[in-house]
Amino acid sequence: MGSSQTAERLGAVKKGTDLYLFNPSELKIDQKKGELGYDPRAKEEFALDLDLVREILHDGVLVPIIVARDGVKDGKPRTIVIDGRQRTRASEEANRLCKKFESFFDGEGSVEDAATQFSLPKSLLLAVQRHLERCKDLPPLGEEGLPAWTILVPGYQKTADDLRLRRAQAATNIHRQAEKPSHRIEKLSDYLAAGGTVEDAARTFKIKKSQVEEAVRLLECDPLVIQALDAHKIGIGLALKFVGLPRAEQKALLEEEMNKRGVLKGKTVEEHVEKAKVKNGYQKKERARLLPRKSIVGLYDAFKSKKTEIESLDAAPNEIETAKRLLRHVMGDERALHGSWLADFVKLASEAKASKAKAASK
Repeated sequence: MGSSQTAERLGAVKKGTDLYLFNPSELKIDQKKGELGYDPRAKEEFALDLDLVREILHDGVLVPIIVARDGVKDGKPRTIVIDGRQRTRASEEANRLCKKFESFFDGEGSVEDAATQFSLPKSLLLAVQRHLERCKDLPPLGEEGLPAWTILVPGYQKTADDLRLRRAQAATNIHRQAEKPSHRIEKLSDYLAAGGTVEDAARTFKIKKSQVEEAVRLLECDPLVIQALDAHKIGIGLALKFVGLPRAEQKALLEEEMNKRGVLKGKTVEEHVEKAKVKNGYQKKERARLLPRKSIVGLYDAFKSKKTEIESLDAAPNEIETAKRLLRHVMGDERALHGSWLADFVKLASEAKASKAKAASK
């Protein structure tokens, strides 16, 4: 069947031709600030996700990555990852494991022996073993003659200027929507209904086998419980306590638990916050404020421009001058407070502190 017929059968406008298959070890993940493919998350790189490695061994890379050409280095094209860092890293790790265990499993080594010897999860090693078996009689890949078990990463090339590439990198992450727990549970339920086993479901949805059937039962809970779960006000462990209870009891228990955790609404929130403030020894009206430099400069200018009015205040001239010098000191003039002026300021501060303590004791 020709490409135009295939596109028509799928309802597509036309067949695209810009999807490539990459050896993940040849792709570059920029790690330094200023490099085109740099992602700030590289500073605190995610730990390698072995569950993702296992899934790639089972099904390959399901979602293509985005790459861009970034010149030539050592005679080879430098292809950088714009989107798909974790898929690339996981694919490279899958290939590393296949290379490491190819001869081990050929030599009649078992998954149990490998798990004990190399301290790796059995499910991961079983995925490696099955992948090697599937590829055992297949021919090498590509012109380079890569081993048949090599996992290649599908990717689209993004051809654009640096600004558009950086925008693409940001957009692919920012516009992804986090999946709600209830949506994931519905997918889990549909997966089981379609004939999936509990073991496969646990692996696919990254939960324990003992939690699979319990998680599906959460769909029987009152909508308020599901809403609280989706809003991350309660976790799945707590939500499971509601399973099997009458709806009225679920609502009462939910309200009790949310109040315990401080998940309150309306005036209750305001009362809770005010009580906490008093308990911790401060209230908003008594809190000190740190003024920006612009405001401090404005105060000092006001002192200078309204000298007559300031001198008419009920304050000694030395207090006014000390205040002016204090403002200059805060603005960075280290010469403003020195000698007798510093002594006067310390004296004023000490008297103010004593006065405040005396008033508080009454």
